[in-house]
Amino acid sequence: MKKKNVFVIGMNDLNRKRIHDLPGSEECNFHELLTYEESHGAKEYNVKKIMDKATKQLDEFDDEIDAIISFWDFPVSIMQTILAKRYNTIATSTQSIYFCEDKYGARVKQAEVIQECVPGFKGFNPFEEETVKDIDLEYPFWVKPVKSFGSHLGFKIENDADLERAVGKMKERIKNFTDPFFELVEYSDMEFTPDQKILAIAEEIIGGHQCTLEGYVYDGEVVIHGVIDSHTYKGMSSFSHYQYPSVLSDEVKERMTDCTRKIMKHIGFNNSVFNVEFYWDKKTDDIKLLEINPRISQSHAELFKKVDGVYNHKIILDVALGKKPDFPVKEGSYNTAGKFFIRSFKNGIIKKAPGEEEIKKVQEKYPDVILELVAKEGNKLEDLPYQDSYSYKLGFVFLGAESGDEMKEKFEDIKEMLGYKIEEVE
Repeated sequence: MKKKNVFVIGMNDLNRKRIHDLPGSEECNFHELLTYEESHGAKEYNVKKIMDKATKQLDEFDDEIDAIISFWDFPVSIMQTILAKRYNTIATSTQSIYFCEDKYGARVKQAEVIQECVPGFKGFNPFEEETVKDIDLEYPFWVKPVKSFGSHLGFKIENDADLERAVGKMKERIKNFTDPFFELVEYSDMEFTPDQKILAIAEEIIGGHQCTLEGYVYDGEVVIHGVIDSHTYKGMSSFSHYQYPSVLSDEVKERMTDCTRKIMKHIGFNNSVFNVEFYWDKKTDDIKLLEINPRISQSHAELFKKVDGVYNHKIILDVALGKKPDFPVKEGSYNTAGKFFIRSFKNGIIKKAPGEEEIKKVQEKYPDVILELVAKEGNKLEDLPYQDSYSYKLGFVFLGAESGDEMKEKFEDIKEMLGYKIEEVE
């Protein structure tokens, strides 16, 4: 049987390992289309350069192109839809991706069909003072760019002074994201013309139990294949860990699923994967939608593997090749799994980072634990890229356990064994 040619935008070593681990991967030839550094890891994006390089590689390929896939959000998610249409492979429309990724455009569409799940919001431009003055939400509220990564340039606003400081920070860096975002959108043939003057959004604060529904749309059918809880540090917005499966009731999850079906159909999202973040307020029983991401969550990949036995990458590959996904349930080694964040809430310099000895000790005690360490010895935390506005990520720990309590105990032990030491600076 002839193997399928699958191009992967922004392939890196970790995802190469994961896709080759998938059942059925032996039936495919996987080709790297742009490196991770070119397509996702850059501090600035030259849209024309990366689009020209990708199309040149595909034009010069002398065999059939069966699928073009990706695991990342902007700019890769939009690139994938543009290239898929150009080379006649399966993908959703660029317009449906836009109504996920532009935070303001997304809210407008959500309010048309699931108003009860949408917080109050207002679009504005930090470079236009009048639009900032027109924000009519009561304090406190959030301000965010319409396009960013990992809560970068997201600020909680308590008063006028907070808003002034946040707008000042946005003016310095917001166009690093919004300029290439709108430039890439112009490569597509969307029927809708986005308002490129609205660069940021103010939103009412929502809270409660946060979770993520991960799913896909296949031939018009919206399917949820997993629900993951997102836990933050007490009184803060920074994540402490993700946990799968969710502890929410079936009734609450079904209401979230119903909201998801309505909005994904409304924006015309089809034959692709997504994850949707929600809050459930236990006191009021209200459900609010935070955001839609038109991709799987790579943070969840190891969690699905440990609990269900397969990486969620399987769903991307199946849908892209025109197959209805058949994802296993609870065929993994653990009842529960989590991704834990090692963080510092104060700026400083890394005086001691885990070396080979510390890492080896962790792996000997917990053989199936996966470590992704970001901060290295000598790093100044404020210089690390794409941090949120209130903390610094030092690394991540992926692990499985029989219960949530056991999992937390494992993490605290691992964190102590790694032995980060930070010298605080102003």
